[in-house]
Amino acid sequence: MAQRFYWKQYVTDKQVTFYIADLVLKPGEQIEAHCHDYYEFFVVLKGTFLERCNGQELVMQPGMGQLLGPDDVHNLSNPFGEQNLLYNIAVRKDRYEQLTAPLFGNGNGSKDAPVFDLGSESLEGFREKIRLLHQLWESSGEKEFLLQSICCDVLVNILLKGRENSAPDWLSELYDRMQEPENFTQGLTRMLELAGKSQAYLNRAFYKYYGQTPTAFINSCRMTEACRLLRSTEEKILDIAYICGYENLSYFNRQFRARYGQTPKEYRSQKRFFE
Repeated sequence: MAQRFYWKQYVTDKQVTFYIADLVLKPGEQIEAHCHDYYEFFVVLKGTFLERCNGQELVMQPGMGQLLGPDDVHNLSNPFGEQNLLYNIAVRKDRYEQLTAPLFGNGNGSKDAPVFDLGSESLEGFREKIRLLHQLWESSGEKEFLLQSICCDVLVNILLKGRENSAPDWLSELYDRMQEPENFTQGLTRMLELAGKSQAYLNRAFYKYYGQTPTAFINSCRMTEACRLLRSTEEKILDIAYICGYENLSYFNRQFRARYGQTPKEYRSQKRFFE
């Protein structure tokens, strides 16, 4: 019989709704089968894990992860020849369901313990947030913000994965092409040009399959590029805003702060955490 873990075993403070941990398994080591009364997800950062969950066996490689709900029975092992590492986040049941309510209504959105794959670009952003989280661990407000952001990244990835599979070819191609800087910097006008559809039709299709508006998607692409430039170049912030398609610096600053909880200048000052 699988061992059952309870939230109160790990967290006694009623104000704390997240619990995080790194898990390292050396070759030949394993975590025995267990379940719990909370939600958790993990993302593989290094090496390869063998995951057995609800009777299914999965090989989990870097960037891959799984969302586990209460009563999902699973165990992890490392039968391979190198040490591996994953990042695990447990979320108290009521808090998780509060977070996912806007996406899944009254459902919990975690049926069948879905597996997800962040891909190389999303995994890089996930690593950055983890590193920043460790630096800000004593700051409860910023910690809570980052943990919510990490949880939502995974949930949205799972949600979009299901929708992407059924998106028509023209929309899938448009989604990929609009992630190229020469396109997203030109904004919605370029997107409509590539789509060859009316704005109303594009809005409906994009929201149906990707769960967000075209404008929100473009802003996300722009912000990702802005973060990359802030980390890897010495370009002035004004120039970075312009390069990413923002003509107004104040607007760029507001958008950046709303998304990341800090100004571009503050983000850049912490870039040593991400190197």
